[in-house]
Amino acid sequence: MRVAIACFTHESNTFATIPTTLPDFHLLRAETLLNFYQHSFHEVAGYIAGADAFDFELVPLLSANATPSGTVTAQAYETIVGELIDSLRKADVDGMLLALHGAMVSQKFLQADGETVRRLRAVMGPDFPLVVTHDYHGNIPPKLVEDATAL
Repeated sequence: MRVAIACFTHESNTFATIPTTLPDFHLLRAETLLNFYQHSFHEVAGYIAGADAFDFELVPLLSANATPSGTVTAQAYETIVGELIDSLRKADVDGMLLALHGAMVSQKFLQADGETVRRLRAVMGPDFPLVVTHDYHGNIPPKLVEDATAL
C-alpha cells in the first residue's frame, strides 16, 4: 500500500498586523521531508513509524510550516495548496495522511485548514482515504469532519 504524506501547518493570529507570506514557510519536498521529521516528535514522525510498523510505503509530497504569526496571504495559501494538489494528482497512492494545525486563517478563508481538506476531497473523490491530524487545540469545522475519512 502506498500512502501520501503531507504537512501544511500554521497557527494564525488574526490580531497580528503582519501577514504570513510564502517566504515565511519552511518548505520540504520528497525524501527531504522524511529525513527532517523521522527522528522528531512531530506527528509526521508518527506517520513514518506507522509505515514501518504496518509495512506500507510512504510517498512524501510536501511540508509547509511557518511560525505562528499573522494571517496567511492569499498568494502563499494558493501557492502551497496548488503544489500539494498537483503533487497528489501525480502520485500513484492508495490514500493520504495530512498533518494540519487546525488554526490556519488565510486572507480568503477563515478556516483555511477546512478549505484545504475540501479541495483535496474534491480532487481525489469521495472514496479516497484522507486521514487528517491536528494540533490538540485546533478549530475543527463540521465540513472538515465530513470531508476527512478520519480525523
